Amino acid sequence: VVYELCIVEEKDLPDVSRFVIEAFGADAIALAGNLNNFERAFLEPAVNILNGYSGLVAYAEVYSGIFSRTKDRHEVVDISPPSLDGMSRAEKLSKAARTSIILALARRVPASDWRVDVIASVELRLQPCDAKIPFSLPWLDKFERKIAEVLKIGSADKARDLQPYLSNLCVDERFRGQKLGKSLVRCIEDISTTTWDYSSLFLHVDLENMPALNLYKGEGYVDVKRRWNPFWAGRAADIGYFVKKFGKDKK
Repeated sequence: VVYELCIVEEKDLPDVSRFVIEAFGADAIALAGNLNNFERAFLEPAVNILNGYSGLVAYAEVYSGIFSRTKDRHEVVDISPPSLDGMSRAEKLSKAARTSIILALARRVPASDWRVDVIASVELRLQPCDAKIPFSLPWLDKFERKIAEVLKIGSADKARDLQPYLSNLCVDERFRGQKLGKSLVRCIEDISTTTWDYSSLFLHVDLENMPALNLYKGEGYVDVKRRWNPFWAGRAADIGYFVKKFGKDKK
């Protein structure tokens, strides 16, 4: 079976959304192993309904988010940088929120012109450098930043600097250990530095996720030592914010 690296198109979004949910893991209710047959028969239908509903909600959120973030690339699929010249600050943020690039390692499903079998994917976008972990839906980011601005929370100066941001790197469990994640990271680095002409690439990583943390550190990413930590952030304030610098003669 041959898998090819491709730019995700609009028709691929349903399969990519399902893959992202599966790769990151969906929270599901599991019945305890010590239930008797009667208890299991009584509870199992309700649990299945709840898990099915949870899965539908997760899919709807992920699909809607990816659709919104790639909206400006649905007609013309390419890796060109977002054109921000002559735009106001608000217009630049709005444009950046609609021009993500998603790369996928995938193959077309036999006998289908629109289904894809995805085994790895990654996303590149422009993002303010305020250490905020982005929501799936861009309008929620705008809303949260507005609240933080009103309450004078966060790094307003850093938030004004739009830089490339790597996110949603995931590899199918069956194909891990084959350096696919590292290869995708390097593809994103090449696009952000060569095509987009930037000198920095930012990302978030859970400091307790050792495989991911070791991957990024091994590729030269360092902790910025800055966190998005408004009082409502909860555990999100503990997620690491990392950057890799590539040169001084770019944006």
